Amino acid sequence: MPKLLSALFLFSFFLAHSQMLVTHHPNAVEYGRALSWDRENVALKADVFRPESDELLPLVIMVPDAFFTLKKYREGAWNQLANDIAAQGYVVVSIDYRQGMNPDIDVLLEDEFVKAITRAVQDLYTAIEYFDLDAKSGPNHWRILPNNTYLFGYSTGAMAVMHATRYFSQQVSLSRVDRLLRAVGGWPDNAKKDMLRSSVRGAVALAGGVIDTMMYAELDRTPLLLIQAERDSIFPNEMGQMKVAGLPLGMVYGSEVIYRQGLQRQKLVRLLTLEGVDHDLDEFTALDDVLFSVLDFYAELSSILPDGRRYGRPSQSIITRTDRMQRNELILRIPSEWRFPVHLVVTNGSNEVIWSEQDIRDTHTISIEGWPQGTYIFSFTYGDDTRKVIRFTL
Repeated sequence: MPKLLSALFLFSFFLAHSQMLVTHHPNAVEYGRALSWDRENVALKADVFRPESDELLPLVIMVPDAFFTLKKYREGAWNQLANDIAAQGYVVVSIDYRQGMNPDIDVLLEDEFVKAITRAVQDLYTAIEYFDLDAKSGPNHWRILPNNTYLFGYSTGAMAVMHATRYFSQQVSLSRVDRLLRAVGGWPDNAKKDMLRSSVRGAVALAGGVIDTMMYAELDRTPLLLIQAERDSIFPNEMGQMKVAGLPLGMVYGSEVIYRQGLQRQKLVRLLTLEGVDHDLDEFTALDDVLFSVLDFYAELSSILPDGRRYGRPSQSIITRTDRMQRNELILRIPSEWRFPVHLVVTNGSNEVIWSEQDIRDTHTISIEGWPQGTYIFSFTYGDDTRKVIRFTL
């Protein structure tokens, strides 16, 4: 049923926006300036794609496969994808980000690659802050709906997206990686990532990976869609080492490992495998599958978080846990203004239904004995199919 509702929602979304004309503003925005690998002060720019609409629209920040240089590869196909997403009712910005290393050398050194990832994450945060501030407290040039930002990265761009949305573990310290991060200013700390949570609803990573997953803490809760090429020779489905110019780039983990880790942490994470394509997606012949999956995921997140607020422990008035002596129960207190009957479905991070009830009235008790620690989604339906979705962490 959830998949059917999502499909119907997306279908109606397509109908509502299918006639929109999109205006492309190439390199229209300078969202920041920073020092490149060779200490040059460079402008960070973004192409903007916006439908011809007076409405406030959600924002999608796209991070391309630029191999950590200021050049965008496959620009025609990438721009077409950005245009197609914008046509469905989004303001889309495709960002440039800094050179991470000398683009003229034949050998890519592992240390320089880690520094490049760091710079890319910094630039992505700069872009998020720029457009977030413009929408919330600035002139809102692009008519962006506040607190409705989505991320989408491909290859090196996907690496930037995944590192930007994760929290560091204080228990794990890799001295070599720490040294490399500090050498170029480091990634944003966990406190700054809370800013990201206030505006970014979810992220899509297409054919990407991360440095050792053990570096990250269980605070990571940003919804994530991983799209993986079946025959990806750079980021394989299983754990593997990426190589450039014959040199390993350290402990790089692919989508399958990240997906399994997300499930263990009760994270809202999905994995889509594109069959029969390699890392370059056969020159983007799989774009239709990518486009539909991305839009479907964004539409689902929009329905889960209709008011733009982040996932978190709900108010005491709806779900509370029993006292310290009896911590194996949850108490539901249904607001008096809700129209009965109230239906409830509870799912875990794997989207498996673990509890449901067709008629809840007033106060109801749920036994959670045997439920593993993690985060669960409580989907209430009441009245004329009104929905209230709450994320509750045990």
